[in-house]
Amino acid sequence: GAYASVTERDWEHDGKVRERGCDPTKYPDIGQQLVHGEVGKNINVVLAGGRRFLLPTTAIDEEGKAGSRTDGRNLIDEWKLLHGSDGKYVWNKRELLATDTGKIKHLLGLFESDHC
Repeated sequence: GAYASVTERDWEHDGKVRERGCDPTKYPDIGQQLVHGEVGKNINVVLAGGRRFLLPTTAIDEEGKAGSRTDGRNLIDEWKLLHGSDGKYVWNKRELLATDTGKIKHLLGLFESDHC
């Protein structure tokens, strides 16, 4: 199933919504819907790329790449707070394989800064 509904496929972060002259508080981007949307926040396992779309432009990810969000929000940190000890964030294969899935209910794996 789908967790996000957007007018444009490129609305992965708030800056892309603003570029089209739209208000991200009225039209939430894909990253926002993943972390806080009714469907997205209840997904148990997310394994994907696109880590930079969840990080603010002031943040540098685990591989040294800058985030893309212009609203200053770190949606990875927000996801961690939302899920607490029931959630685990990983960014590489080693962390994924070391995860005890019997002790968590939610897993967020973002393995690339962009799509590939």
